[in-house]
Amino acid sequence: MIVPREKMLLYFGVLALPPAFVGAFLPLGWLPQAVAALCLALGIGDGIWALRQGRGVSLQFPQRLNLVRGRQGALALVLHASGGRAKPVAVRIGLELPAGLSAQAPLTLSVPTSCAGVPVPFLLTGNARGVFRPGRCVLRRGSPLGLWSLQTAFEVATEIHVYPSLSRESKGLAALLLNRNENRHLRRQVGQGREFEKLRHYLPGDSLGDIHWKATAKRSRLIVKEFQIERSQEVYAVLDASRLSGRSGGAADGGEESLLERYLSAALILGLAARRQGDQFGCAAFSDRPEGFLRAQGGKLAFARCRELLYKLQTREVSPDYDEMVSFLCQRLHRRALILVMTSLDEPLLAENFLKSIRVLSRRHLVLVGMVRPAGAQPLFRVEPQAGSAGSPLESAGPRAESPDIYRELGGHLLWHTLRELKESLRLKGVEFLLMENERFCSEMVSGYLSVKRRQIL
Repeated sequence: MIVPREKMLLYFGVLALPPAFVGAFLPLGWLPQAVAALCLALGIGDGIWALRQGRGVSLQFPQRLNLVRGRQGALALVLHASGGRAKPVAVRIGLELPAGLSAQAPLTLSVPTSCAGVPVPFLLTGNARGVFRPGRCVLRRGSPLGLWSLQTAFEVATEIHVYPSLSRESKGLAALLLNRNENRHLRRQVGQGREFEKLRHYLPGDSLGDIHWKATAKRSRLIVKEFQIERSQEVYAVLDASRLSGRSGGAADGGEESLLERYLSAALILGLAARRQGDQFGCAAFSDRPEGFLRAQGGKLAFARCRELLYKLQTREVSPDYDEMVSFLCQRLHRRALILVMTSLDEPLLAENFLKSIRVLSRRHLVLVGMVRPAGAQPLFRVEPQAGSAGSPLESAGPRAESPDIYRELGGHLLWHTLRELKESLRLKGVEFLLMENERFCSEMVSGYLSVKRRQIL
């Protein structure tokens, strides 16, 4: 497509309009018609010349581009041009992008008379995770006299995959995620370890509780069981992708990141931690139905598969179905595993349903529930130490803070009290409940997993 530029309109206004205007009052004869014909000839000639020069210029696009959310990456365009031009021509390249992507100003470069396979980096930034497909790529070049712009549109077949960024969360876990000389991070294990390893002969000092009586009767001498610490355990991160996870986490830095983004970051960080500890890691997502499931595996490939499963996850405007989630997991998990559920339980009806459903799962597996503390869910009163007559501090209750809206503060106190009661109810069912701040959600979830490893309660 060829379109006129501002330069053509300027030249036409300067050269053609004044003679035509003056000719309306003075007898200029054929001068206005000659000027108009000259302008028309220049315009047509420049347009034909631009069409000849624009032949043979094309762009080639990659099939896939991987980006990290919030970081800039280069879309490697490949430029091809054949002859037909007397000198290099300047072109501008623009790209139609969806809402989740942004780019710098249109790229301007000089195309030589003949080139093949010249890489042209086009810088893009992913603002939201997921899979995006750009619209069209427009290549615009000017005519020799600058009167016309020749515009060519190319269909872009590139899929742009934007993955979540873990840089902010991994800063607080650098000691855990650091891997020097491929050595695992050593942590103290409490207890003997209850994974059976082998049978051996009795030695003085062995516990009588470890004697294998059937083997002893068969061999006519004392045989004991030897155990080892369980190292290859199954760990699952279960994410809530319902309407509850679409709310803002209420970060202290003013960010409007949704709870699902925090869940995704925590799940991937847990995958890295499990790999360092030698465990098998898997993940699952649910809303009113299962959204995805990946069985626990070990090694780097397991983390890559979990990332491929989770980065496309989006919230759905439905309520979570905890019965369906528990039934789905019970049918697929046959070995005792650690299940870390990330959801929001600040709605009383949903919390009651979760309390009834999780009982079936906690009988067979070890369940840990993580929740971001809702905004304002904090006690209305606080306890401050005061100096007594004998010099020892005395505890006294006082108002937490003077607030202009006491009813909002009271509502936050009632929500905090309800969550404390829910935590106690879950503890009686063998489920640990962690209520964490938004900024510390990832680190607290990893700490809970490492605490389970250290105590050997799985």
